[in-house]
Amino acid sequence: MIKRWLILITLGLFFFMVIIDGTIVVVAVPTIAKDLAVSPSRVNLLLTVYLTTISVCLLFFGQLADQYGRSRLFIWGTYLFLIGSGLAGFGSHFQLILAARVVQAVGASMTMATSYAIVADVFPPALLGRALGIESIFISAGALAGPGLGGLILSRLPWGYIFWVNLPIGLLCLLIEWAVFPRVTSASGKRKADHRGFLQLIVIGGLLLLLQINHVPLLTIGLLVLIGGGTYLFWRHERQAPEAMLDTRLFRNQRFSRNLAASFLNYVAAYFFTLLAPIYLQLILRVPVAVSGYLLMLTPLTALVANPLAGFLTDHCDRRRLMVVGLLLLVVTNAAFALVPNEKVLWPFVIVSVVFALGTALFTNPNSVVLIQSVDASMRGQVGAATSLARQLGMSIGSAFAGLVFYQTLSLIRPNGTAANAGAPALLTAQCVSFLLAAGLFLIAAMILGKKVKDAKRTG
Repeated sequence: MIKRWLILITLGLFFFMVIIDGTIVVVAVPTIAKDLAVSPSRVNLLLTVYLTTISVCLLFFGQLADQYGRSRLFIWGTYLFLIGSGLAGFGSHFQLILAARVVQAVGASMTMATSYAIVADVFPPALLGRALGIESIFISAGALAGPGLGGLILSRLPWGYIFWVNLPIGLLCLLIEWAVFPRVTSASGKRKADHRGFLQLIVIGGLLLLLQINHVPLLTIGLLVLIGGGTYLFWRHERQAPEAMLDTRLFRNQRFSRNLAASFLNYVAAYFFTLLAPIYLQLILRVPVAVSGYLLMLTPLTALVANPLAGFLTDHCDRRRLMVVGLLLLVVTNAAFALVPNEKVLWPFVIVSVVFALGTALFTNPNSVVLIQSVDASMRGQVGAATSLARQLGMSIGSAFAGLVFYQTLSLIRPNGTAANAGAPALLTAQCVSFLLAAGLFLIAAMILGKKVKDAKRTG
């Protein structure tokens, strides 16, 4: 019993680190850009390369885990993640840090592709919902804590420590993995891997990276067309390939597909807050980096209380209604953030941050349980990989989309200006447009699940 919960805490702690590394760079962009004498837009590549690489690798590593053993692949991923973290902190050249982030991301992808399946392996069905609810605490906190933790580290230590903070925690996780993780190798070890599908995903990932560094509207349209075409070819291949990474039959399950779509939209929209909240605090309110770090920690600290509450409600309330309520709270908070004043008053930001964390918890906790329980136990590994892929693609596309909308709006207002010298009115206008769009995405997700509630009423 103790061994089971120790495994869960280790998985959650590692998930927390992996997801934090997808956001912690945001607040360090000005510092790294100044120290390495590169533009902030190039430094943003450290974020986008990490998220995109994880997204590209998830399904492939999920397939390898079925062949070589989930625990074994998780341990390999831990090694790579720690090596990448060490190299990134030492980086004196931008190219070295970028390469280290790729190594980090490959290791992170190995662990994320296997985490849900390991939970399902070690917990009986009666405890599975509770276990996934606890793991979602780490996931939600990690998704929200990065900028705040980054600000606290930068206020006291050189920027390399935003990567080195992983090392002591990761080494502790590695010791526990060797001691208690189950050593089970799948009997399907002779099955071939889907190399063709993986190559197609690499191409799509490359196009996504180009989309995120491109600022030419016409080229953006062309890249979106290519990404859409590549996604269609990948989907067609997966439907026909005998060794497919993704069983497309999953998406015939309406319960699964609708919750996955809502989850994807949630992570796309949530990244507007992650990316733009530090800009609001540092460039509009002119809050010092240290104070900004403390304020950005409000959301993850609230999540520590909100997630257990949401987990309790998940076990005792209608999960679909709970998810819709959470999404509607996120609609309200993003609409409110679009209207925050530029005076140096912090209480609107504090209220928005707390309610944002509550809405996120009310959606993500029941959504994780519904997704993993929506299919037969034999398909849980693929559900875990698909869920992680939706989250990472959502975060990756969200980071690109939020930046594109914000900076394009800013360039229309101040054609020759930058975020640093645009002035508070221009920044607030760009922020308003961005957060109203995010509120719209949350509303679409709520409508998807709201329709599901009505369907359930008619059939039930």
